[in-house]
Amino acid sequence: MSQPSTQRHRQGSEAVSLWFPSFLFFLSGASGLIYEIVWSRMLVLIMGNTTMATSTILAAFMGGLALGSYYWGRRVEKGRMPGLKLFGRLEVGVGLYAFVFPLLMLAASPLEIWIASLTHPGDTPRLILRFLICISMLTPPTFLMGGTFAAIGHDLIRRQDTFCRRTALLYGLNTTGAVLGALLTGFILIHTLGHRNCLWLAGAISMAVGGLALWRTRRVDDRAGHRPTKKMSVPATLRKPARQIDRRVMAGLLVSGFCAMAYQVLWTRILILIADNSVYAFTAILTMFLVGIAAGSLLLSLVIDRIRRPGPVFGWTLVCIAVTAYGYPFFIELRPIDLETPYWIFLMVKLPLVLLIPTMLMGMALPLAAHIHQLAQGTVGSSIGTVLAVNTIGAVAGAVLAGFWLIPGLGFRNGLLILSTANLVMGAWIITGSCKRLTASVSLALLAALAWAGYMAMPADYFQKKYARIEPGSKLIYYNEDKAANVTVFQRPDGNRVLYINGIPEVDTSYLSVRTLKLLGILAGAVGNPPGDALMVTFGAGITAGAAALYADNVDCVDLAEQARTVAGFFAPVNNRVADNPKVRIHVDDARHYLRARDRKYALIVSDATHPRSYDSWILFTRQFYELVQRRLKDDGAFCQWLPFHGMDPQQFTSIVRTFAHVFEHTSIWREGEAYIVLLATPAPLAIDFAEMNRRLNRPDVRKAMASVSLNNPIELLRSFSMGPEQIAKLTGNAPLIEDNSPAHLFFSFRATLKEQYHQWPLENYRLIEGHEESVLPFITHIDADQKRRRAITNRIRLNEMRKKRSGE
Repeated sequence: MSQPSTQRHRQGSEAVSLWFPSFLFFLSGASGLIYEIVWSRMLVLIMGNTTMATSTILAAFMGGLALGSYYWGRRVEKGRMPGLKLFGRLEVGVGLYAFVFPLLMLAASPLEIWIASLTHPGDTPRLILRFLICISMLTPPTFLMGGTFAAIGHDLIRRQDTFCRRTALLYGLNTTGAVLGALLTGFILIHTLGHRNCLWLAGAISMAVGGLALWRTRRVDDRAGHRPTKKMSVPATLRKPARQIDRRVMAGLLVSGFCAMAYQVLWTRILILIADNSVYAFTAILTMFLVGIAAGSLLLSLVIDRIRRPGPVFGWTLVCIAVTAYGYPFFIELRPIDLETPYWIFLMVKLPLVLLIPTMLMGMALPLAAHIHQLAQGTVGSSIGTVLAVNTIGAVAGAVLAGFWLIPGLGFRNGLLILSTANLVMGAWIITGSCKRLTASVSLALLAALAWAGYMAMPADYFQKKYARIEPGSKLIYYNEDKAANVTVFQRPDGNRVLYINGIPEVDTSYLSVRTLKLLGILAGAVGNPPGDALMVTFGAGITAGAAALYADNVDCVDLAEQARTVAGFFAPVNNRVADNPKVRIHVDDARHYLRARDRKYALIVSDATHPRSYDSWILFTRQFYELVQRRLKDDGAFCQWLPFHGMDPQQFTSIVRTFAHVFEHTSIWREGEAYIVLLATPAPLAIDFAEMNRRLNRPDVRKAMASVSLNNPIELLRSFSMGPEQIAKLTGNAPLIEDNSPAHLFFSFRATLKEQYHQWPLENYRLIEGHEESVLPFITHIDADQKRRRAITNRIRLNEMRKKRSGE
């Protein structure tokens, strides 16, 4: 065979040997993101949905990756086993763990409840013990996942002249797989398969990838035998400058990992103000973050071999990240999506333009750092493992500190300023160590001028002024960026006030809204629920809590927002000054976790106004949550929940109603206008004592609090009645129950825009309810002893019901 044909044959064999493992690594990236999303969502069910809990889960996940990267990178370098064989074993191990994870969840749940019963929210012992639970559950699989890059890179990168290109290529392919995994999981898999089956699908993918890798290794070993890779010989002209800046580059990579994750947290918090607080918004932001990283690393793989001085290039990459990350807020408008823009077009077309450039630069940073570290050390697997470990350790710190310190302590603007300055300083430090003195001095002067210009371009109240545009013509009277949410209060020109949480209008002081929220709080007490302690699931503006406090002995309010009491002060005229009520206690915690961790039982539990599609509220509308509420109610206790008509198609709306009624046998529906309903669960069939209701509503404090919304007399309150259990059964039919494992109610907005029916659904849901409404009279047991008065009251109730139907209220 001639020399050219031999060379072509070698190149062809090399391409085949490269692309098959690369494809496996691509699939590994896809399954890895499925694991991350599903494990996080499953652990939230037992750890709670607070910022502290989610940060703990993320830190444990990424900590395992860092540990695995470092350990397996050094292990594979010893050459005792082919890298592809090790990769296959690691993938099989991860896949097996995925199948047993649901069993571990069953064991962890009672342990976490026991810990929560002994500690208080925010206490250091609880944080430590929770973190240990997460570590024990997530470290085994993530420790294995962390070694996959080093293992596969050890086999595929055998020559010095291919290290740079292949490292960037592998990193890009793995991240591209992660993009696919994020898209499929967020938009399709969880909705169609549920959490458990989604996890098992990822486990099957991992085991298939591992099996194919082991099969491939066996074929290669049978033909050629295993040849341990020797340490690469790096020319002195490349090694010396690399060693001079290697420590600086590792420090820069640590800071880069910290900043990248912190940027993601900050950007997510800012972008959900305009992209909606839904599962699709979070999925799109994560996906676009990964798209940029994948694109950056793949583009770098095309040109990295031409880079003769990677040190300055890495430094300037950090500088460019600082500039583009700090500058992106200038290119977005903090206002809701206009109704003419389809939601999916905004998520998949407009959103990437904001994130693409800085994330592409982030995708270039890690391969460049790996290139420099490999030149300095002369190893493959160990270099890749060390670089990944350093970057991931920084990311762990960024995930935790961004939520706990940067946002609540410094705010969006100062947080971006700190992160960009950190990138800028590290980039400048690396540049000065890689360039001649004159070049370094000029670079430092330019960077200092750039930092000053950035500081002056964004005033301290930049985001506050920009966010004020979300309500044109209204006055922003309260603005706060805390750990859990961005909370704002506007005063409209007509005098009404509106509370926004993460860009979504949650509560306003319009007549219908206040009437509904007060009905939610007073309904159970008015229809005969005995007095006792009450629990509010979410607090909002305190309107419902203020109404519930009229009958309750004490009211425990559980909310994720730390400034709930402060916000309530802005709504004092309509919430009965609940912030000053000594009977009302506010707990900063996840409400579902709060209920699980305590054996205390309540006479009344109320789930206040929070939309089922919100990313952090989905756990309050499943069968398991309703069963938990049932266990925390006294034998004669009642449960009320607010439910809107908007944002849900009729099937999803009726699924929530059926799930509620499935758990609570004696359910009734009460409707306010064409916007909301209140679901009421009573311990026995609804039996309204009209005379007792009249007595309760005629208490002076109740009459005063309810007069503004005409709920201070029984006939007007009974006008809100819609239907009882029989009609509810006809309304819901065989609508599917909503489960923790399969939260179909989350997947509304995206489907709505595809079907172009989103804005018709409120009317459709209203007509569904209206078509099954019945008279309240069969549910009234005692009106009055006097026959004449009884007949007069009955006629007034019937007349009121007729007026309600005619007016379409």
